[in-house]
Amino acid sequence: MDDKIYWHALNMVPGLGPQTYNRLLNHFETPKQVWNATPADLYDFFKKKVCLVDQLIAWKKQFNLEESFKKLSKYNISIVTIQDKEYPDKLKNIYSCPPLLYYRGNIASLKSKSLAIVGSRKATIHGQQIAEKIAFDLAKAGFAIVSGMARGIDSWAHRGAIKAQGETIAVLGCGIDIVYPPENKKLYNKIRLSGVVVSEFAPEMPPEAKNFPRRNRIISGLSDGVIVVEAAQKSGSLITAELALQQGRDVFAVPGSILSPYSKGTNSLIQQGAKLVQNANDILEEYGLSITSKVEPKEKMELCPVQRSIVQFFSTEPITLEEIIRKTGLKPELVISQLTVLEIKGIIKQLPGQKYINTFQ
Repeated sequence: MDDKIYWHALNMVPGLGPQTYNRLLNHFETPKQVWNATPADLYDFFKKKVCLVDQLIAWKKQFNLEESFKKLSKYNISIVTIQDKEYPDKLKNIYSCPPLLYYRGNIASLKSKSLAIVGSRKATIHGQQIAEKIAFDLAKAGFAIVSGMARGIDSWAHRGAIKAQGETIAVLGCGIDIVYPPENKKLYNKIRLSGVVVSEFAPEMPPEAKNFPRRNRIISGLSDGVIVVEAAQKSGSLITAELALQQGRDVFAVPGSILSPYSKGTNSLIQQGAKLVQNANDILEEYGLSITSKVEPKEKMELCPVQRSIVQFFSTEPITLEEIIRKTGLKPELVISQLTVLEIKGIIKQLPGQKYINTFQ
């Protein structure tokens, strides 16, 4: 049987966190040796933590190694451990590093140069655009985009990387067999194909609130820098930024209106010394790189006169169907048909309420 099943079994022991797990590894060398250790050896190691030894012994009696191993194989869940060469060096050096990660996708993505993009779950349309555009440009420049696959900014960051046909890494705050939020099922599958989905939590672990601060340290730990796009004064994104600073990572923040509650956190980060960024070039210059040319789809340069007359009125702010018809002076049926064509080409995107935005501003 693959020794990784012992890594998995030990990871599932109630009350055994990553710090204690790593201490056990330092003492016993492998999870298999921990698993086979005598009660006397375990009591001697834990000394005052008698209850944890009792839990471990009880867990060993009830845990079915063979059945659990088959379940991992059945659901195509792989494990990378801190002792494997595939485990990213960046993550080894953080406080309380995860001794193992469950993953689906290309494990090699974890060793790519990478930047995290995080932000509010209740992102504004403007914030969604910014996250997607910055992720798109950074992915085109060769960075893997790391985020937490949460609603809002996280999801749009992943989408931007996928649109650029780049790599993206999703770090979950639940078991890797659980898609959370559930509406991100398609996105989850796309991330698996264009990068990797990882979690330190064992399969079937629900997305509990206590899991997300732990998840955030991995997001920052896997990254060379963290970009915050829209964050309230007290938010998980600011926790990620704080963890990034503790880990010696770069921190960037996109400024916003002083009247918006979703900009209070990012503006505060800038006051504290985070680099103010307005586009991907502001980030890339920190790494001696730049976007040499504006990335545009080929189709955008092959528009017919009618399509060009429509697109000229688009900006980063949503525009309604009524406004487009009024500004162009074209017949409604012609405008509607051409908007459909432009959306298929990926040049514009329709929003709720018959509103549209330009996806490549």
